[in-house]
Amino acid sequence: MGRTKTRAGCPSCSSLHTQFAQQKHDNISRSSVEAQYQVVALSCKHLETWNDLLKVRNEGRLFQKLKLPRDADLRAQVRRLYSLLTIKDSAHNMPRNLEARRRLEFFMNSLFMEMPVAKPVREMLSFNVFTPYYSETVLYIMSELLKRNEDGIFTLFYLQKIYPDEWRNFLTRIGRDENTSESDLSNNANDILELRFWASYRGQTLARTVGGMMYYRKALMLQAYLESVAAQGYHIRDEILRLQFHRATDTQGFELSLEARAQVDLKFTYVVTCQIYGKQKENQKPEAVDIALLMQRNEALRVAFIDEVETLIEGKVHEEYFSKLVKADINGKDKNLQGALLCHSTHGFYVVHYLTLERGDRSKR
Repeated sequence: MGRTKTRAGCPSCSSLHTQFAQQKHDNISRSSVEAQYQVVALSCKHLETWNDLLKVRNEGRLFQKLKLPRDADLRAQVRRLYSLLTIKDSAHNMPRNLEARRRLEFFMNSLFMEMPVAKPVREMLSFNVFTPYYSETVLYIMSELLKRNEDGIFTLFYLQKIYPDEWRNFLTRIGRDENTSESDLSNNANDILELRFWASYRGQTLARTVGGMMYYRKALMLQAYLESVAAQGYHIRDEILRLQFHRATDTQGFELSLEARAQVDLKFTYVVTCQIYGKQKENQKPEAVDIALLMQRNEALRVAFIDEVETLIEGKVHEEYFSKLVKADINGKDKNLQGALLCHSTHGFYVVHYLTLERGDRSKR
């Protein structure tokens, strides 16, 4: 279909356009007036309420003596809203450490991911983690940290310059001044030990690997604890807030929950296969002392090793090999959990039979 053409300058066409524009303007004006009337009517309807709120605010009684709703979800939302309105946070409270910022950013981004709902800890499959170890560094000793290289720089000085904020945080954590030097820590054995761990966690050491793996156990323990709290009728978000704001004085935290610890011990096991740990102990190597220290600090850590025993039978020396699995007892000594008599051949070791060895009794079969 063709379009109707109008002649330019036609009086009738100009009149039609003017009428259409006037009608459109009248409709818009009418809609605007109606909207303003509705706002005024709504304001007049709640004018008394607004006056009461203004009066209470001027008297300083706003948000005082609030009664929280009984519904758990609604109560949690009200508490979160109250925290947002009352807590004055600042950008200066952001961590200065770049690694801490990276981890926070990664965590915040993960909150917006579509993740499947995790199963309860009691329904999870149990899993074991093994870390092979032979004779690598377990913990840095002070002589290694203070040994100068060809440029006259020692390892501890290098770490202090790479991680200046973490070094200040470490000094604050052990109750020392920020200007304290490493020589000032030599009069306190506990501070020296914490310094060794601080440096070892920033190097290629067995202590760093063990510390990282123990975070799995800690996370599972927290999840098991929150699940038990939810089963008792409490809200998980309320419990998380309580753990955050009362950590310093909390005596019923997840790390002290016997139920959570028992569940995690059934689900997670971490074993370090220290092949020559037996020989290191016999020779009183510092690596053996450090491995024992790691077991004392991490109760879930197990150490597997091959123990070589020499016995004299009919005037001849016989060598026997035992595979042992130990952990630290309450006195800090090795406690044998399981053992096996091994036979050595050209193809390696194979198990003859399993046995349970009491500590200190190597001849027991």
